[in-house]
Amino acid sequence: MKWTILMFKHTVIAASLCLAACPAFANNTDSNNNRVSPLIKTDNPEYYLYLGAGLVGFEADANPSPSSLSSLDEEKKSSFAVGVGRDFNDYVALEGFYRYSSTEYNYPAGGSFLNNQSIDFHQIGISVIPSTGELGSSGIKLFARLSAAAVIIKQHYETTISDARINLEDDTGGIIDAGLGLQWNFGKQYMLRGEYITAVYDYSLDNMLDAGDFQGVQVSFGYRF
Repeated sequence: MKWTILMFKHTVIAASLCLAACPAFANNTDSNNNRVSPLIKTDNPEYYLYLGAGLVGFEADANPSPSSLSSLDEEKKSSFAVGVGRDFNDYVALEGFYRYSSTEYNYPAGGSFLNNQSIDFHQIGISVIPSTGELGSSGIKLFARLSAAAVIIKQHYETTISDARINLEDDTGGIIDAGLGLQWNFGKQYMLRGEYITAVYDYSLDNMLDAGDFQGVQVSFGYRF
C-alpha cells in the first residue's frame, strides 16, 4: 500500500511538472521579444492539449474471478480523457493525462436485492508517444503509446431497497498501457486521433488482468500551439 501511494504521488507530481515545465508558457514571445499568450498560433507548434472520448474500460473474461460476474449483463460505459503533451521532435512526444472509465454489471430482475454493480477507473499517468513522423505533406502519422499510470478503482452496488447505494473500499495500484493509433494534424493548430489502447500489466489491483481485459478505442481532438 505504501508503494502504491508513493507511486501515485510521484505520477501526479511528474504529470504536473510536464505542465509547469513547458517552456512555451514562459518563453513564447512576439517579434519584439515581448511575452505573449502561450495559445498564440505558431508556424511550428510543439505543445498540445486534447480531449478524448471512447470505450476504454474493463471487460470481464467469460470465466472471470470472481465468477459471479460471468452471469451478469456487462455494459462498458463511455470513457473520457484529457491530456497535455509536447512534441520533442517529429518522432517522439511526451504526455500527461487523466482518464475516467466505467463498466456496469446488471443483475437479473427478481434474482437478487442488487440492481447492478459498477466498477469505475480513474487513471493519472504519463505516456511516451513514438511515431513515424508526418507522412509527406498529408499531416498524417502513425504512433504508438506506452503509458504508466496510477489507478484508483471505485466499486459500488445499487440495491432494490429504496434505491440504496453500497460503496465498497477503493482499490489503488498501478497499470501499464500500450496502444497504436493514427493522428492527423490539420491547419497546423489542430489534430484528430483515433487509437486502440490496452493494459499489459497491473500492480496491486487484485490481479485485475487475470479476470478480464482493460482495453478499447479512443478518439481525441486536440489544439496545438
